[in-house]
Amino acid sequence: MVRELRDQIAADPRFEICAPVLLSFICFRLRGSDEANRLLLDGINGSGRFFLSATVLDSRYVLRIAVGNMMTTRATLDELWLLADALAPSDNLSA
Repeated sequence: MVRELRDQIAADPRFEICAPVLLSFICFRLRGSDEANRLLLDGINGSGRFFLSATVLDSRYVLRIAVGNMMTTRATLDELWLLADALAPSDNLSA
């Protein structure tokens, strides 16, 4: 399921995968400013449904998805992607 989500993120030109996906972790970011990524993280976490973390890789602010609950379903990850997709600007490359 995590690899499928990674593939969805990678297929969207607004986003990039920032590190190899190991186990249940996905490091990704909007192709844009660190501030746009902070706003995306705030929006996702502010939903109250998900909690993502962040780090800095290669001097860029990166969001992290960690799937650690055995009860996580494909529907849960689909919901997370739909939220990220809805919150991401349609043209963030200039941000």
